[in-house]
Amino acid sequence: MRASNREDITSVVASLTAEFPALEEERLSRYLVDIVEWNDRAGLVSKQTTAAAIENLVRHSAQLLDFISRYGILSRAPELPAVVDIGSGAGFPGIIWKLLEPDLTVTLVERNSKKATFLERAAVVLKLEGLEVVEADAVEAAFYDRFHSQFGVAVSFAVGAPAEVAPKVVGFLNDTGCYCTLRPHKDKRPQTIGKTLTLVATEERDYGRFCLYRKSIA
Repeated sequence: MRASNREDITSVVASLTAEFPALEEERLSRYLVDIVEWNDRAGLVSKQTTAAAIENLVRHSAQLLDFISRYGILSRAPELPAVVDIGSGAGFPGIIWKLLEPDLTVTLVERNSKKATFLERAAVVLKLEGLEVVEADAVEAAFYDRFHSQFGVAVSFAVGAPAEVAPKVVGFLNDTGCYCTLRPHKDKRPQTIGKTLTLVATEERDYGRFCLYRKSIA
């Protein structure tokens, strides 16, 4: 990452908390500063990523949460669904979702040990109760007894082609679970992923496309 000082992050945090009042300024600032400081050792984001680009990652995370909320995916009746963030990397969108919705139970799955270490540290530093970090390949973790078919929502930011994503997602989801993702405009918009995920909604943004799939059991 190119040099990005605390003044840059302060400006970014001020902009984001004005746009998304549910974000706590102190927590968000600590999180973003840590991304900058850990990037060289953990490769959290591209070294060319600027503070403005990190701001956009936070914004995209928050907007994706709003997108699925409008479709009733995060209904509190009878309870909030458990969320799994697949290939969480620096914590987008999972940590941002947790900051916006503290009552969510969120599991971050990341196979890279350095990134997983950063996520574990972030969970402690930010005092995020109900957030777990799992260092594992998602295809394998989806079939751990405590994770298989246990989640109401799976989320990822463009972690591979749809055909590659399917086995990483389906194993985590319960029978009525949903998968949401941010994909580049150039990607096709498949109506189904694998045998059980069916497209139910999309939303075009200037930076990509939100897609929402629901699991259906034949």
